[in-house]
Amino acid sequence: MVGPTRLIDASNMPPGSGMLRVYTDTYKVAAGRDGSAVKFPHSGFVILDATGAVRQHVDNHGEGRDDAPSNVPLPAGAYFVKARCAEYGTVTVPIQILEGKLTPVYLSAGGMPPASQPTGRELVRLPNGHVVGVRGTPRR
Repeated sequence: MVGPTRLIDASNMPPGSGMLRVYTDTYKVAAGRDGSAVKFPHSGFVILDATGAVRQHVDNHGEGRDDAPSNVPLPAGAYFVKARCAEYGTVTVPIQILEGKLTPVYLSAGGMPPASQPTGRELVRLPNGHVVGVRGTPRR
């Protein structure tokens, strides 16, 4: 289960919520009247609840910037993210959302950048070795 990595400013979020950010593959899109501008939006994904039912479809274009992934507020709890993963195909990743914390999931080429990998935390990998995040902590 991929878990949160850091605290976030939760002042604009509903109480008991955390944030999900999924780094998916990007694709090239021509923009502008003449098509000369190019954007690289992230591909979308689906959030499933703990029973596997679809909770939300996310286009994954963050805050008016197509090159940034969306920040998705969710109530604290366990979910699944279903998306295409670079170099692996479609995957379903269990995730943990904790109040006031960010849970990033790295499904783009290269996986979780080494600079983002916190020391002393166990990494979550796909069977091919692709690092998708840090292991969540079991709730007691």
